[in-house]
Amino acid sequence: MTKLLNASLFRLLVIGFLSICLASCNGDDDNPAMAPVKIQDLNGNYSGKTAITQGNKKSQTDALFTVKSTEKDGIITMNDFPVKEIVNSVISDPAKATAAINTIGKVKYDLNFISQLQTNKTQIHLAFQPKVLDLTVPVDGVNKNVKVTFTATKGIYTGKSKSLNFDITATKITVDGTVPSPYQNILYNFPNFIKK
Repeated sequence: MTKLLNASLFRLLVIGFLSICLASCNGDDDNPAMAPVKIQDLNGNYSGKTAITQGNKKSQTDALFTVKSTEKDGIITMNDFPVKEIVNSVISDPAKATAAINTIGKVKYDLNFISQLQTNKTQIHLAFQPKVLDLTVPVDGVNKNVKVTFTATKGIYTGKSKSLNFDITATKITVDGTVPSPYQNILYNFPNFIKK
């Protein structure tokens, strides 16, 4: 019986020793939440859903964009910028607006930015410098020159999730130099776009 008791006690000691050893090694791995990022980590292709809001109207659309960045600045290129709300602000007839959108096709928009690595090196902040978007919109057989002015909030790239978040707002539209009335701002929200 003493041998059985000693064997059981020995097993308990071995199991306890191994538990302590394994637990002490558990924190040795690098913490991905604190993984440092570099400005070059921004570069790549991103995908997600763009949330679009104009007044009480809300919609979503799948979107893709490419980011090219240097140490100081960069550009986000969208080869299929969503223009439905812009065209609907210019053309009130839904059938004519849909026809115009189909005629326009895909619209490319480049969004310039200046990047800044945060002091903890886990995020990159992007200060945007939006350009005016020029569109030619066919209205009743006549091409109208539409200019869209944007403002933007700061973008944030997070290293842990490899995601980019930002908003841009179409604050002004002109059609052949005239502001359509009434006009409501169009908010384009790009939340949690994941780098592929």
